Amino acid sequence: MPKPPPASKAENQLSALEVLRGRMDLAMYGFLTRGLQAAEHHKGIINAVAPKEWNKGSVVVCPPGSGKSTWISEIAIPWIIGNDPTKLILHLHANDEKANAYLTTLQQTYEQNSRHEEIFPDVRPDIERGWSSRGLYFKWRDQTGRWPIVDNEGWAHQGAKDPQYVSIGYMGGAIGRRADVIILDDPFDPNEIDSPTWRARFLKRFVTVIKTRLKPGGRIIFVCNRWHYDDAVPRLAQMGYELVTFPAIMETEGLDGEKIETSYWPEMFPIAALHDIRNDFPDPIDFLCLYQGNPGSAEGNTFKKEHFQQFDVDEDRKLIRFINASGEEQIIPFRACRWFQAVDPAASIKTRADYFVIATVAFYQGFFFLIDIVRKKIPGPEQPDAIADAYQYWHPYAIGIEKVAYQLTLIQYANKRGLPIIELARHGDKASRQATLAARYRSKMVLHRRGAPWLYDYETELVQIPNGKHDDQADAVGDACEALGGKTSGMSAEKRSAMALAQHSTRNFAQGRW
Repeated sequence: MPKPPPASKAENQLSALEVLRGRMDLAMYGFLTRGLQAAEHHKGIINAVAPKEWNKGSVVVCPPGSGKSTWISEIAIPWIIGNDPTKLILHLHANDEKANAYLTTLQQTYEQNSRHEEIFPDVRPDIERGWSSRGLYFKWRDQTGRWPIVDNEGWAHQGAKDPQYVSIGYMGGAIGRRADVIILDDPFDPNEIDSPTWRARFLKRFVTVIKTRLKPGGRIIFVCNRWHYDDAVPRLAQMGYELVTFPAIMETEGLDGEKIETSYWPEMFPIAALHDIRNDFPDPIDFLCLYQGNPGSAEGNTFKKEHFQQFDVDEDRKLIRFINASGEEQIIPFRACRWFQAVDPAASIKTRADYFVIATVAFYQGFFFLIDIVRKKIPGPEQPDAIADAYQYWHPYAIGIEKVAYQLTLIQYANKRGLPIIELARHGDKASRQATLAARYRSKMVLHRRGAPWLYDYETELVQIPNGKHDDQADAVGDACEALGGKTSGMSAEKRSAMALAQHSTRNFAQGRW
């Protein structure tokens, strides 16, 4: 905590305007008392705490290190008390140790921060009533003249038994007090969140105990990281609490249709630093939870992360290496595989609203090796060139494009370029096709190229199906696997291998995107 300047020095004292702005504006109060400049996402957090119009409350989801607890649990609480010391605040945490730490922080604000005292000189600790871990009482100058309990020095005192501020563990015992404001700060226990029994117990306590302690007209502020797709956050959103989410990495579209990733707080976390953090996570679900606030579903959705398998490619780009079901390393030459590309164009030949995707898959004896994915937003007239480029990189035996409506035009353009186009006929609805691809994953027959630049985005898309925004990559991979598996599934291993060798023994592979 920055050390405030001594209040006794006139040159360091706040002006009347600064005092007024500190009382009215939480962001200004944080700057004056803590020297913190509110970043853009902090302004969203501040609005969740002090909205311009009343609402029942907010659920604030931010990445680790975002300053969410600093602004809500350390800065906002003394500002709320300073503006209205009659409000009762209940502050809940994952455990009592954290609860005591935040109570101590509030005590230090009143005992040591002279700037706070300048802004709110008429609200002081009520030491005689109580100033300990059991709760904090405050006394204040009652300007209205309506408060019944006023001492000889003009200080109004809380008449009820309950202190104005209490900080306790979420899963503690019975809570007999009521509150105008309930703040839950990271109340999840990461060691317990994977347990469905614990999650049900957590939600039941919120509904039957915590929520019932709220006084009429009160508000609940729930601030947290996401730890699980089935945590309390979606349930609270369904109850009508405003969901305020700030993903660490935000996506925008460049002029050429390429995806551009930017940091939510570039001054503190440059995008390169966030990329490093993301790459350190062995499981994309964990990064989605903690840093993006969007975990999808690791359980119960179409694709499950435990079914994802990976393979390696040697430095000469001639061999595929992977660990088979027997736990043994298996080595397959590139030239022994049957190669196919599937194209999932954007929604229209004239639009760049959707992603254009090319998936390159190598097939060998029932295994599908996902070699490459191209995913970008490009207008229809440029798509044949992109298909030609991908073909020149990998030289598949064929390129599949779904035979529907506008895509016939794309097929015609590609055929004119001399590309080996196959018109694909998709069978069944999207859900059934995704279920077919998921079955291949469950059988551990689809493998991803380890360390590929597209790997994180693709696996993230998979685990969020069917509830995610996009499934275009999965569609393309599914088409490629269906074309390869359907064409050769009835052949013997020897025949498949001989066919692949005959087709690719003279292939001269171009440099790939590694």
